Amino acid sequence: MNRSSDQLHKKRKVERKKAQRELKDAILILTEWTKTEPSYFKKLCKYYELTNYTIKPAKHSDCNSIINEAIRIKKRKEYQEIWCVFDYDNNPNFNTAIQQWKHERIYIAYSNLCFEFWILLHFNDYTCWSWFNSSQELLD
Repeated sequence: MNRSSDQLHKKRKVERKKAQRELKDAILILTEWTKTEPSYFKKLCKYYELTNYTIKPAKHSDCNSIINEAIRIKKRKEYQEIWCVFDYDNNPNFNTAIQQWKHERIYIAYSNLCFEFWILLHFNDYTCWSWFNSSQELLD
């Protein structure tokens, strides 16, 4: 290359616009419930000053449906991570769902009666939670 074509090449590099792409949220939190879990995660994200997340209630509340919804969303490649959040005690298909998410690289966060029992301990003295069969029974 001669000197003038060298300068022209450098000029074109400077003038070339960089590709601009709208960045999607990095994390999707797909929740079982429409109020409690979204409220909790919104406050948690606000506390830690996180901005790259979306919290969305799932269309159905059983864990298999939540995971299947996450798999469909994952195929669109809008998020870097997808978390499914649900209660252990409300899902009879829990073990099947756990096997499914391992193959799909979707993350699971689940709660059990221990969380509700921990809250209950702030108000009453108990030595054992085993007589509660569900979180609703414990809350009642």
